[in-house]
Amino acid sequence: MASSRLVLLAVISLALLTACADSGTLKIAVFLPNDAESARQGMELALREIDAREGMRMLVRFFPYMGATEASENIKEFSPAAMLAFGRGIAGSIAPLAEEKALPLIGLSVPDDGFTEGKRWIFRNSITYAEEHRALTALFRFLNLRRICAAGSAEDEFIAGFEEKFRAENIEMFHAPAISDAVSATPDAILLVDAPESLSNTIYRCRELGYTGKIIARALSPAQQCSTPVYGIALHQIHAGLSGRVFDIFQTQYEKEMTPDAALAYDAIIMLSKILVSDTIHPETVRAALDAEFVYPSFLGIRSSPAGEHDFVPRLFPVLLDPARGLEYLEEELDDALLLR
Repeated sequence: MASSRLVLLAVISLALLTACADSGTLKIAVFLPNDAESARQGMELALREIDAREGMRMLVRFFPYMGATEASENIKEFSPAAMLAFGRGIAGSIAPLAEEKALPLIGLSVPDDGFTEGKRWIFRNSITYAEEHRALTALFRFLNLRRICAAGSAEDEFIAGFEEKFRAENIEMFHAPAISDAVSATPDAILLVDAPESLSNTIYRCRELGYTGKIIARALSPAQQCSTPVYGIALHQIHAGLSGRVFDIFQTQYEKEMTPDAALAYDAIIMLSKILVSDTIHPETVRAALDAEFVYPSFLGIRSSPAGEHDFVPRLFPVLLDPARGLEYLEEELDDALLLR
């Protein structure tokens, strides 16, 4: 037990050095919960890619998050020029520390409104509730839906915030924790908010209970399986071009699909390597690069950020996952009659 605890609490370093010795070294402290394996693997994949090309040198150290006090000690010992933190709890806890110590922090998987508001050193590369709302609103309008039941045990902020926002769009959204309750309410559509492990089984359960309306998943990907058509929202066409190469490599190396969390963790590391061009690397040069206007070809699509923007949010798109044709991105001009019911 003692040895396993030591392994759990150990600080794991990953140093990646390239042939260009005078380009400077970017030291990054990464704070992760124990269950963020996929995000860590996304970063490791990015680091191996950077190591394979000439350019920036990176020294990345992963810290299991044990609280703000220990994080402060980790920062003092490691002296990073930037930090990444995964999850709303950890990123929210470290944010005041980042402001106090004047260290740029990029939050990953931090969906809440206001995370970066009024902050000089706080950034994020994350899907936000606001972007989910925008994409779902586009889908609901496209399908002419007016009464949606959000089924599942999603976080209160997601449910409450969406109920209020959709009300302004003249769309009624209400919550039912169980699938059976959602079916009984006979809505125009059931929105699955928990991203179930087996989407196909959840859809089957809805149909078994007699539900004949539309089923919408909060997040869809090409690798998910379904027996009947299901609508949802998804990232950029991730299995095409550069995106497909990155996702294929990830799946080959880790024998599992690259999740959105892993994709955004990968992208955060690549983004830093693309936009930070100064030979003198320290916290202020990193902050200035993140705060400046930039554009770069990400595998999530062209990422562009105006000067002063601290929220780097990938665009989500309405999609249809069809068992026969796979994932289809729904264009605004697509005739509604062409959609599967």
